[in-house]
Amino acid sequence: MGMHRSGTSVTAGVLHKLGVNMGDNLLRADRHNPDGYYEDMEFLKLNQYILQQHGGDWLRPPEVDTTYEHLVEDTIQKKEGKWGFKDPRTLITWPAYRDVIDPKVVFVERSKEDILDSLQRRQQLDEEIYMNTINTYIEKQYQVADELEPENQLWVDYDELTTKPRRVVEHMARFVDERPVNESAVNLVRT
Repeated sequence: MGMHRSGTSVTAGVLHKLGVNMGDNLLRADRHNPDGYYEDMEFLKLNQYILQQHGGDWLRPPEVDTTYEHLVEDTIQKKEGKWGFKDPRTLITWPAYRDVIDPKVVFVERSKEDILDSLQRRQQLDEEIYMNTINTYIEKQYQVADELEPENQLWVDYDELTTKPRRVVEHMARFVDERPVNESAVNLVRT
């Protein structure tokens, strides 16, 4: 879990290469993420729906309640084996997930300035709008982390992942009980 453009896609890709099924119908790669987003379309659409029903979207996140827990539960019941999902919006829609799922979460951190730069390279919008969104997501990230047991969370620093991929990927592999490290997971970061 992390803000959009914080490194969640490469982190989810590593988890996928480590044997965590990130979904059968993933958001397609594009010029912004040529290696893919590793976002399960079912969770993506669910989170978009929840945000819309609360009067917002990813850029203007609303306060969300537990109204749609039943939809989250229906989606989760379809999953089998070692699975995960990635959608940054989950930080905002977390109240709908909180009582339905007992997750192990990989949180991704990146500097606000680097996130802002990445967002603006993708789409030029007012810096204040982006910074408000970034601050909201980071605040929600720490709120979610406070609700989880320490052993059920792993924090990945994007800069460390990209400069020391083997070390971080090995740490991630231990977290998801996947050993030995799959070299394709390390190589995904190097591309």
